[in-house]
Amino acid sequence: MGTRPSGLTIHENLRHHVAARPDKIAVVYEDRTFTFRQLYEDACRIAGGLGECGIRPGDHVGIYLRNHWSYIPIYYALSMTGAVAVPINYMLRSKQLGTLMGLTNCKFLFAEMDQHDEVACLDPQQFQEIPVCYVDEGPTGEGLRLSEWLVPGRPAMAPDLHVSIHDPMMILFSSGTTGLPKGILLSHLNRVLYFFELGMEYGLRYREVNLCATPLYHNAAIFFALNNLYFGSTTVVHRKFNEAQTFADIQRYGVTNAFLVPTQLHRLIQNPERSTFDLSSLRTVVSGAAPLATSTKEAIFECFPGVELHELYGLTETGLITNLRPADQMRKVRCAGQAFINMEFKVVDPDGRELPIGAVGEIVTRGATLFDGYYGNEEATRTAWRDGWFHTGDLGKVDEEGFLYIVDRLKDMILSGGVNVYPKDTEDIIYSMPEVQDAAVIGVPHKKWGEAVHAVVVCREGATLTVAEVTDLCRERLAPFQVPAAVEFRSELPRNPSGKLLKRVLRAEFWDDQDVKV
Repeated sequence: MGTRPSGLTIHENLRHHVAARPDKIAVVYEDRTFTFRQLYEDACRIAGGLGECGIRPGDHVGIYLRNHWSYIPIYYALSMTGAVAVPINYMLRSKQLGTLMGLTNCKFLFAEMDQHDEVACLDPQQFQEIPVCYVDEGPTGEGLRLSEWLVPGRPAMAPDLHVSIHDPMMILFSSGTTGLPKGILLSHLNRVLYFFELGMEYGLRYREVNLCATPLYHNAAIFFALNNLYFGSTTVVHRKFNEAQTFADIQRYGVTNAFLVPTQLHRLIQNPERSTFDLSSLRTVVSGAAPLATSTKEAIFECFPGVELHELYGLTETGLITNLRPADQMRKVRCAGQAFINMEFKVVDPDGRELPIGAVGEIVTRGATLFDGYYGNEEATRTAWRDGWFHTGDLGKVDEEGFLYIVDRLKDMILSGGVNVYPKDTEDIIYSMPEVQDAAVIGVPHKKWGEAVHAVVVCREGATLTVAEVTDLCRERLAPFQVPAAVEFRSELPRNPSGKLLKRVLRAEFWDDQDVKV
């Protein structure tokens, strides 16, 4: 632990806002509002409760919650105590929950009553001594209750601890798009530098109102929520995403900025109710996880006139690597943008040599906001870091203006008849069809070629396509080896809560019974 307060940690920043704007609304959740003073006092009381339970600086605390008002003060409380936040996907069952808690050596758990059965099924030999605090009320008498820590008469005083900006703040898990998630260790310094960079990029001020409608266990959601609070602005937290509630709260609270993944944006622009609300306050929309089609962008600008659209590319390990800024949205099609503030990237061959303009290779990056390593996994950390650069596992290319284009995940590349096939090339053509809402191209087993190109397509509501229409367009615009050998239509594709496509789930349907895997 450090020897003096840094003045940059999120709880020190919160104390500043209590002094500067104590009665300003900090958090809105459903019909409840919390001022900066109330947020600080709740965080202090939670920190006190954690201390009474024996939680000490450096201990890991699991947060197994849906979006809930308590998520925010819990983060601040953990910062005050020097404990490390471990947010966990609330949809995981007890076995997966136990795996992640064991992986990160959690010594305490926050949960909700409707998850009691999952918590109760945790391995008693491993987790029997771990205290569980439920943030809501319920019929069972087991566990601690957050409400008992937040009684009005309880002292609201922050622990007298010195937390260094170099201390760990949280462990987030990789998206799990390629298998078992890894614990990504992030320091207070990492998060705060991230806040400043985003504040500079978007011109954040204390008068902003931020909408948080994505799960708070995920990096992007908690980052944008805490980032706006760091600048003294208001964050409106939704329990879950709902189009009507999103429109209503933009109008009711004058929401100025929102992080929305592509699937959420698709639902908003297709909802006819949008025309009955005043959405003019929305100034900035930030999206990520997947590129937006040109037709989708046009619909976004129609739905939210005058909005500035930013598309981000980055990983939990790296923070933001690139940003496609508003001025470039329509002239750079399916582009990831230029380097973000204080970040560098390049495209390299398998030996680490930088490739020329237009050549496809692996994207590597370095900068101030990169993570401190994979918790308890030095081998994975060494593999990811080579010669001072973090290897993303993504394939990309750079144009003459320094704009980055994501070609594919390195592991998603299809090897068909000895030829490398980049699924994104085929997906881009399919996405150009106005009837298409979502698409994925994967490699499936083929006796002759090893892998065959297989397309899975989701049509927009009310639209229809035939296999021939898809393959004919691909033959017209692509090389023969890039044309899907088969096309199937589905109602949806598997995505994680951040909107990332889970191609491994699609591939598993075809490969799980094969002797040879990819």
